[in-house]
Amino acid sequence: MALRGPQGLPSLLEKRQEIRSMEEENANLKRDIDNRKKLIHDLEFSRDKQDEAIRRILNQTKPNETEFMLPDHGLAENTPTPTPQPALAPVKH
Repeated sequence: MALRGPQGLPSLLEKRQEIRSMEEENANLKRDIDNRKKLIHDLEFSRDKQDEAIRRILNQTKPNETEFMLPDHGLAENTPTPTPQPALAPVKH
């Protein structure tokens, strides 16, 4: 096996990195599929889950129900956070 050239060690390392990246993406996709299967199961057998999903999609509430709309987490990250002020030292007279 040649360690130099276009088919050498750099190419091998690049392919290994590509494989790791694809394996990670594959694991994420499998996790997403499992989550969706669980959601489908919950929606098939739970009237409460069905009501919750319908209300979320249609953005509706039940009668006599109050809903509070909070800002998205992403918006909160863009809001500047106050800088903590140092504690004041006691003044000696």
